[in-house]
Amino acid sequence: GPWLAQLKVIFGILELFIAFKFITNADLAWGWGFFDRGFMLAFGAIVLVLCALLLLGLVPWPHFKVSRLSPLRLGWGALFLVAAVYMVRGAQGVELDALTESYMPPTLAEKAVAREDQGTYLDEAQVKQLPWQPTLDAALAQAQRARKPVFVDFTGYTCVNCRWMEKKIFAEKSVYDSLRERFVLAQLYTDGGDHAEENQKLQVERFRTLALPYYVILAPDNSVLAKHAGIVPTVSDFMDWLEQGEKQLLAARESR
Repeated sequence: GPWLAQLKVIFGILELFIAFKFITNADLAWGWGFFDRGFMLAFGAIVLVLCALLLLGLVPWPHFKVSRLSPLRLGWGALFLVAAVYMVRGAQGVELDALTESYMPPTLAEKAVAREDQGTYLDEAQVKQLPWQPTLDAALAQAQRARKPVFVDFTGYTCVNCRWMEKKIFAEKSVYDSLRERFVLAQLYTDGGDHAEENQKLQVERFRTLALPYYVILAPDNSVLAKHAGIVPTVSDFMDWLEQGEKQLLAARESR
């Protein structure tokens, strides 16, 4: 009936937002720099407002006629409007929840995103300043000079879980300080960039997985100390895992 036709219109409009998500993935992988977090959130807010107005019968649309405002229609219209306001706050520079932020492209402008938990977490720009090496060879050479273990982050431009880890784990001050001071860092993108093919080949041939994110701690001699696939849900769990890798390195040195 007419309700299904209206449902298809709403889903079709929402699909525009999803399509732009995939466009931003290509933008990240190819380094175009056209679409950033603010644009994506503003576009999402416009899409949600349009859906709300259609449901409430306030915008004319072919074959979309609202004869009466049922409680269900009012409820969904209100939900879309609340979600739109939420995205507008994000577009104005307010940090949103971790899941929403994970789907957003990074901020390209100089304006920082204001986090409500700023006392514990660093902003996005600071996290990007971690001294990541783009290849494993470069990281191992530095590790041998510094006599530090290597933290390897197999990641991807389109990896939502990777963005979640960066925003909720790497950005926490104790984790940030540990990574910066106690490890040599290698961030290996497998879905874009100059070294994507060799990084993906390394991950598949050596570790037998394409999981993202995928974390490995290596000794300076390139032996594996610890590895983990997927997100680590809490800061304490991640810190315990880092310490496990360091203990393995210490035990290996003592046994020599």
